[in-house]
Amino acid sequence: MKTTLNFVLDKAGFPMLWIEEIGAYLHWLPVTKVQFETYICAQPETAFDEVWYHQALSLNERVSPGAVTDKNLWKAFMTGITPSEAQKYAAWCGDDFSLPSSEEWFTTYKALQSERAIELTFADELTKIPQRVRQLLKTMDTASKRIARSQNITERTLATQMMMRFGVMEWVEYSLSSRNSTGWGGMGEPLRVFHAQMSSVERGQVSTPLNIENRMFYYGFRLIRRIDA
Repeated sequence: MKTTLNFVLDKAGFPMLWIEEIGAYLHWLPVTKVQFETYICAQPETAFDEVWYHQALSLNERVSPGAVTDKNLWKAFMTGITPSEAQKYAAWCGDDFSLPSSEEWFTTYKALQSERAIELTFADELTKIPQRVRQLLKTMDTASKRIARSQNITERTLATQMMMRFGVMEWVEYSLSSRNSTGWGGMGEPLRVFHAQMSSVERGQVSTPLNIENRMFYYGFRLIRRIDA
């Protein structure tokens, strides 16, 4: 993969990077609480009221963009969410937004894992990025660098920079070959201090929770945006 800084912004002003291998844009980071709060305010639904949000925060409390560090970065992400709730956020973003399939997620991971991390200058170059989004991107990037050092990673990759490793478990859709249908599972490799995920992201295996409607504090998501040619 040749790294090309081709970005679009979602409705909350967060960047998505073009991934040639899947022919789609991918969120630079898993969806954050800042993004989801923007959605809640812009598209109020009875399902996402104050009581619902406080319950979500009881699983993974909030941290302000300027206070993110390598010790609490998972608090910035919107977790404790079910696939159906994540799909509602995707629908708000637009008809061409969706959760990725397991194949799309892992194909992207392998491509980005072969690329070195880049300088985060695009956060300043993309003038439409709101200030608090810019701040969050930069504090998350600083946290990512510190995490790489703590994990004895000498060369940080784009996949690590984009928190496909050491972020959260991310909902993906995968094929159920025995039933010729699809189900929901997780991909990713959170930091062990957040959740002791035993499988390595390098294996490309999907984690399959017994009940996807049970809220799990370590499950978040990111979206892809497919652009028709």
